[in-house]
Amino acid sequence: MTQTIFITDFAWPNLDYERQQFEAAGHRLVAGRSAALPREEIEAIAERERPQAIMTCWAQVSATAIGHCRDLAIVARYGVGLDNIALDAAWAAGARVTNVPDYCVEEVSDHAVAMLLAWSRGIVQWDREVKRGHWNPALAQLKRTRGLTVGLVGYGRAGKLIARKLSG
Repeated sequence: MTQTIFITDFAWPNLDYERQQFEAAGHRLVAGRSAALPREEIEAIAERERPQAIMTCWAQVSATAIGHCRDLAIVARYGVGLDNIALDAAWAAGARVTNVPDYCVEEVSDHAVAMLLAWSRGIVQWDREVKRGHWNPALAQLKRTRGLTVGLVGYGRAGKLIARKLSG
């Protein structure tokens, strides 16, 4: 049985791979655009297409959109949270709701560590100064990382990985 999969928005250049995979499995793909569609547009597409699956990155999947999908089986988030999905409506419709709890955890933790190191060594500030034609190392107020203490607000997957990367 052909099922309709609605991808509301996406964070990559196109949906060629997804379309190929879904169509090879006998399904039909309906897609928004890379930028998150407004709630009203998602609701209109859901009403017109009546998908069995909704996949979203950042777009809001409202109770109204979910209500238009009589045979909705799943609402899947390409990301860590579920704050953009009307959970009660999805569950009431009997749909599964999923996310990707480890999405970009490695990248986020790498970036946080890189930002801390860039701050401690003044990399951004000194890059800008040199590009302006100024070089005065006597003004540097750089910090050695050995004696610094880092406080983490939140200790989920990313926070734990940052702590591990920062430990000696």
